[in-house]
Amino acid sequence: MRSNAYCEAIVSAEGLIEPVAREVLEVMTRLNTKITVLADIFVKHASPLHRMTIEDVAKDCVERALADALVVTGPRTGEPPDPLLLRRVIKTVNTKVLVGSGINPNNIGDYREAHGFIVGTYLKDEEGQIDPTKARNMVNAVKALAKP
Repeated sequence: MRSNAYCEAIVSAEGLIEPVAREVLEVMTRLNTKITVLADIFVKHASPLHRMTIEDVAKDCVERALADALVVTGPRTGEPPDPLLLRRVIKTVNTKVLVGSGINPNNIGDYREAHGFIVGTYLKDEEGQIDPTKARNMVNAVKALAKP
């Protein structure tokens, strides 16, 4: 599951959004199961209600809230994150860090340190459907990253 407010309180146009890590961990314990958690940090379309660094949030999310992977996004849907911000998170935690917005074949090389990408907006045509040509271009761009 992906959560945009897993381990930090945020405020957005929709209002105050409280973290859900405690509830998710309780459900996993009660059901005696594991749910893979992708936790956004410093999430798009919102501002954190704290003064912690992204490194501190990343550590807390992994060490205390037991997130399986972290997601770093840009400020808005379709906008990429600052590559330096992503690198700071990757250097801080020993878990997977994904790029959660703004990736396209032209900028993917700026994020080669990422463990993965969540791609949506780029792939869509004007009607909101997946464009097969864009999908092929994205796959080719990812494959090009893997070449030595």
